[in-house]
Amino acid sequence: MKTLFNHLILLLALAATLLALQGCAVDSRNDMQSELYKRYASRDGLTVSQVRGMRINDSVKIDVLILVADDAKVWQDCTEEFDIRNSEGVASWIGAPAHPERRVAWDGNPCCKVIASPAKQTISIYTLQNDVEYQSLLDYQLNLLMNTK
Repeated sequence: MKTLFNHLILLLALAATLLALQGCAVDSRNDMQSELYKRYASRDGLTVSQVRGMRINDSVKIDVLILVADDAKVWQDCTEEFDIRNSEGVASWIGAPAHPERRVAWDGNPCCKVIASPAKQTISIYTLQNDVEYQSLLDYQLNLLMNTK
């Protein structure tokens, strides 16, 4: 009986540790999103929205920051900062976590998925922590494309 009790205590301690570690990952993601939000929200001519925990599927939620240029001049500034060269369709890339305008190769580490729509003068910055979130976002976007009429 004492051995069973010791095992239960050990399992509870392990569960508490895992929950604490998960909380740290969420906090670091929130800190990064908050810094990005502050950076862009302080600019004149940009409407900035932050959505925390956007449901992508049954088990995955991610954070997204949405930047909308209020006029053509502000959009032009965004295209220069983010190196957006097309004026139609969408531009999409993987960005560095703290600098989504800087393109990086996907390596499985935390990053930003950036999607820019010149027609809507909008840039969406999705904060991704791992391969599951990356793949889930790709599936979500493909689903949207397939269901658009």
